[in-house]
Amino acid sequence: MTTRGESIAAGPSTRISHAPRRRLALAFLGLLACAAPFAPPLGAQAVSGGGGFAALVNGEPVTYYELEEAVRRRILALGSRYPEELLGGQAEQLRGEILRELITERLLLQRCERDKIEIRPEEIDNWVQMKIDDLRTQDDSIQSVGDFFDRWEADFGENEEQARQQIRNNLRIRRLLDTKIYQQEYISPAELRAYYIRHPEQFSTESHYLFRQIIIPSDDPDVREILSAIDRDIAAGRDFGAMVAEYSRGPRAAEGGRYELTDKQLSSWYPPIPETLRSLPLGAISPPLRAASRIHIVQMLEHRPGRRLAFAECQLQIRQRLRNEREEVQRECFEEDLRQSAEVRVFLPASDTEHAQPK
Repeated sequence: MTTRGESIAAGPSTRISHAPRRRLALAFLGLLACAAPFAPPLGAQAVSGGGGFAALVNGEPVTYYELEEAVRRRILALGSRYPEELLGGQAEQLRGEILRELITERLLLQRCERDKIEIRPEEIDNWVQMKIDDLRTQDDSIQSVGDFFDRWEADFGENEEQARQQIRNNLRIRRLLDTKIYQQEYISPAELRAYYIRHPEQFSTESHYLFRQIIIPSDDPDVREILSAIDRDIAAGRDFGAMVAEYSRGPRAAEGGRYELTDKQLSSWYPPIPETLRSLPLGAISPPLRAASRIHIVQMLEHRPGRRLAFAECQLQIRQRLRNEREEVQRECFEEDLRQSAEVRVFLPASDTEHAQPK
């Protein structure tokens, strides 16, 4: 299950999903669409299926409202990377896969209830502040808790109460996995060196990207006129910094919209910005890039590639990667055990069901 926020919220790292195809990524910081359990509006239960239910998980419902909200958020997150017609054509499979993720989340949260795993409000506050501190290095408009939740609501349509509920769920699941499931196993020096030899491309200092960008809210009533004016200025060879000062609504417009990010920081931005910057020639200007609630136009100024790390410099990094791989296997086995012992009823149409049924 991918979580909302690597765009604003690279949500707590629950790593619930177990199918690589579902790590479709987002970036404000690494959150995608997974429904927060909040009450649907009056009438939402009357959609279709088992009394408005998409599924029953040990008697607990996943409503159609929750499912459709999760699908909406996933399409919002993926819409900047994939064309609308492709997403529309995959809607049935996407709905089934997201329901499967929601079922898995329900099972994990039910286990949290059984094991009395809870998260205190101050732990949520601490996690939010940690994300704000990280975001400040990349986006000057995120300075406060209010800024953080305003962006969350703009990107995902959830208010602060709903966002905090999702963060709480993710933190509970992470604690369940850390305390009940993950087992630290010894990793020998020979295993570390073998991994280093097999994956030399993974171990280098971080690349740095220096660029400028124009940021325009996608709901700006003048967005079409602004983009047309920018196109004309680019064709006329106007200085990009002057264009930033005139057109950008971003927090660094007065400083020419300049950003310097490491490759890791860049990866936390919404697609297609990371992919575009990494392939953009020096001095080139990108087409308009729609990323969640904003449109970006970027100019690449400088790329400083990283250097290859010696084995002695990256042993801790390799050890952590191997532990992550082993934890993923442990999590998949745990989730499969939960599914096998659960009573799950799915009410999706037949075309969706094969992607939703616990396997």
